[in-house]
Amino acid sequence: MLASDKDGEVIAAARAIARTLTTAGTDLHDLADTLNRMQTVAEPRPNRDAASNGDAGSAAPWNYANEFQQAEPVGGAPDHPDAMTRKFGLPIFRQGAIGSWQEVCQHCFTLNRSIARKHGGRFLRDFEVKILTDIMTGKRWPTNANASWIETVVARCYQARDLAAEAKAG
Repeated sequence: MLASDKDGEVIAAARAIARTLTTAGTDLHDLADTLNRMQTVAEPRPNRDAASNGDAGSAAPWNYANEFQQAEPVGGAPDHPDAMTRKFGLPIFRQGAIGSWQEVCQHCFTLNRSIARKHGGRFLRDFEVKILTDIMTGKRWPTNANASWIETVVARCYQARDLAAEAKAG
């Protein structure tokens, strides 16, 4: 609406922006200051028409494949929760010996099934079993969020195992 060639639409859009800013407790001056402080996120794309006409001053023609190759992976940064984890597994049997994700998931299933519910075992829900099964069978590689969650599952399994051992001994 701000780019309209009809003056009434431009004025209405500007007033709508001003009302929205007032509701948020700011004004157009605050918006302008914020825009001036912002860093450029991406270089502006070259004008497609100028590039296709072969203008000497224009950059190379815009290409979707180039944009796609420069795009961030799903989940953004490598430490984003939805990004695939860079870990290869967890130490489950002894410190320093990393078990693969498949071994870790199998270990969680074994402990979860072998410990009685009254001692904290059998706590995995159906959707959690599905996630662990998919990782164990290689259908999916865990994300950072999955890896963190699996660490808590391992810790819960060990707590339940220790509680069951104490109950058996005592």
